[in-house]
Amino acid sequence: MSETIPLPKKDREPLAARLFDVFESEQELRRQPEPPESEPIAFSRLYAYATGARAEDAEVAAALARDGGLRRDFQRLLARAAPYYMPQVAAASTGPVSERVGAGCRIRLEPSKAEAGQVYVIVELDDKEAQPGTMFVVDGDGEGDGEGRTQRQALPPARDGVIQILAAEGSELVRGLGNLKSEVYLR
Repeated sequence: MSETIPLPKKDREPLAARLFDVFESEQELRRQPEPPESEPIAFSRLYAYATGARAEDAEVAAALARDGGLRRDFQRLLARAAPYYMPQVAAASTGPVSERVGAGCRIRLEPSKAEAGQVYVIVELDDKEAQPGTMFVVDGDGEGDGEGRTQRQALPPARDGVIQILAAEGSELVRGLGNLKSEVYLR
């Protein structure tokens, strides 16, 4: 046998709705928060990753991929620590970018004439003595293929202000550099 609960009279409905909201809010407040997926990344660890003082760090890379707030903090850190910066490309076309220009540097993507499916990433620096060791490619809007990704690429030594990397045409690096919305930092 089921119990019949009488419905409130019309003049009591607003009070019943408010009480329901209060009880539901109380349950939400008492609910235990879910434990985080992983421990927060310390600023010193993020700084070491940005400056190259720490080699590859899979935990930092994973945290940057999933946490938009951490990624924005990382970009602000790079903006202060990286001597070379190339902003998002303001282009009329929606196709991939083949050249990026920033203060004191330029990056070009040149298809290899010797090997099909290969692309040269050519970094040209105005300062012929500069030796940046790392390139960061940050997806600027979190949309598309990059979906909020931060790529870290070790750079070979520069020769007379020029760095060359041979990469596969469809690689993450080439896609990231070709994305209009990506930002590039050299450190």
